[in-house]
Amino acid sequence: MTENPIESSVHITSENSDELDHLNESVQVWQLSSEDEKWIEHFYKECGREVTLAYTTLNQMKNWAMVIVGAFISAVVSLSKADTAGRQNGETITTIPVLIVAVIAYVFSLRFYIRAILCYINLIRWNTLQSSIISYKFVEKPSNGTQSLDIEALKNKLLENIVQYYHNWLSPVDRITQLISNLKLGFALVLILPLFFIIICAFQLWSSNLVKGFIVFSIGSTFVEIFDFFRSPFFDTPIAREKRTEKKKKSEVAIKKEERSFPIPVSRIEYPLLWLVNLIASSLVVLWPHLKVLVARIFETTGN
Repeated sequence: MTENPIESSVHITSENSDELDHLNESVQVWQLSSEDEKWIEHFYKECGREVTLAYTTLNQMKNWAMVIVGAFISAVVSLSKADTAGRQNGETITTIPVLIVAVIAYVFSLRFYIRAILCYINLIRWNTLQSSIISYKFVEKPSNGTQSLDIEALKNKLLENIVQYYHNWLSPVDRITQLISNLKLGFALVLILPLFFIIICAFQLWSSNLVKGFIVFSIGSTFVEIFDFFRSPFFDTPIAREKRTEKKKKSEVAIKKEERSFPIPVSRIEYPLLWLVNLIASSLVVLWPHLKVLVARIFETTGN
């Protein structure tokens, strides 16, 4: 099996170090063997397959979100017609069933949005690696047979990208770019439509504890997803990972454990726990009137 040029690669030399100082003071000049070059060629083919897979899954996430919102729109129309036939008034669209369907559509669409961001990161990751390989392989070769500064810089950039985006499984784009890019892909409309119905239903039906419970559930779901998005290492860039490492002051044991999880970062338990808290909080809001009566009866019985 061909050895990985990152893990077994060869040796580092200081040749042409003076010329490379103006590019990056920390640049290392890697010497690649013929076997390493073959590994890069096979890796390029794998990048192409992964690009196709990432693009397919990204479209699937978006399509599923659109299907859910389409079902939500159909439900709103059906519920509105049924309510109009029963009550004959002009403001029948803001009903509790419509709110329930809107919250469900919003929560699922938000989950697909976060999943789509991961697919988008993969798409950019493999495109970046493939582009680095192309830049390195097709740069103009010097006629005298020696390697130019450009070739050395492109080779080092390629190997750096393999380390950062493949071995360390980091993102080539920052979190703000991830959010905005996926909103522009279609998720802005997918998320805004159910949110619009949630807001108007909340204002007009706020007296109902069931409505309050669903509003708390939608707000809690948003918090859970945003909290996980900014805390999860899956969305880190190299700079963000460096800051995270410095902030947490990871021990050598923790670092080794994370490296063994290649190519996936360590997951966290906070995500399911936060969902459990969200479920309990929204349920308490809905059941609060009954709980107050129950607590009052318990105190009365205890007092007697």
